[in-house]
Amino acid sequence: MTITETYFHCTLQGPQFDPTPFLNRLDFTVTDHHRRDDIATKGRFKGQPLETGYVCLEAKTGNFDQFVEILYSVKPLLLNSQANTKELHLFLGYTSQCNWEFTPDSLTKISEMGLMLTMSCDRVNRVEE
Repeated sequence: MTITETYFHCTLQGPQFDPTPFLNRLDFTVTDHHRRDDIATKGRFKGQPLETGYVCLEAKTGNFDQFVEILYSVKPLLLNSQANTKELHLFLGYTSQCNWEFTPDSLTKISEMGLMLTMSCDRVNRVEE
């Protein structure tokens, strides 16, 4: 396998979504969030009230399957969050070929949480020592 980089995160968003229950948790890191009607500080809506709530969650440690387990441990919170967009993003950086597999357990849990799984692969330049 020539996967040299992995990056994964989960985003939740929606007009009725409130990120507050996800903030200050010990099981993952919140890298970005806003509430509906917060004033945008960047992007094309800068200075305008936002129409949705949003949160981006990342693993503090571990691999993809461990992150799925962490998310699964808060499954009721995810399912009751009122987010109409729930995405689990996986980035794979590779040097010569991109191969990845998912365990049936992880796929089942991702489905049970109502998460859309997105995956992006890109060749990365890595200097071998």
